[in-house]
Amino acid sequence: MSAGSGSLLSELGASLKTLLRRASGPTPLPADEQYLTIAQYRAFTQQMPMMYVMLLTSMWSVAFVYYTQAPLTHVLVFPAIMTAASANRIHHWWVKRHTEPTIEMANRAARKTRVLATLMAAGFVGWVRCPLPIRRPL
Repeated sequence: MSAGSGSLLSELGASLKTLLRRASGPTPLPADEQYLTIAQYRAFTQQMPMMYVMLLTSMWSVAFVYYTQAPLTHVLVFPAIMTAASANRIHHWWVKRHTEPTIEMANRAARKTRVLATLMAAGFVGWVRCPLPIRRPL
């Protein structure tokens, strides 16, 4: 590994740390408007399971299309890992849908959701950006 690639990796790591720090930052709402965080939490408990189902459907559709052309890790392993992570999040939000949240609980869930959304989005984008065989028109 050359010195330039080591520098690039350290810059990438620093950028990722900064992004995660920003994503997990405090809720930008004033104290008298914290009820909005609770309302957002309640909306998330209803919407997030369906969002994960749509994401999984899209991911497996892409994997199915490239099944015969891409490496098995690309069309089976990564989708299986993301399915397990998504199923965990679906279960989390499904169980919490009948919970009456406190402001602290809603703030913690918002921070965790921002961090997980950043990581999962990076994972999905990285997966899609992996080199796939390019189909050229006949």
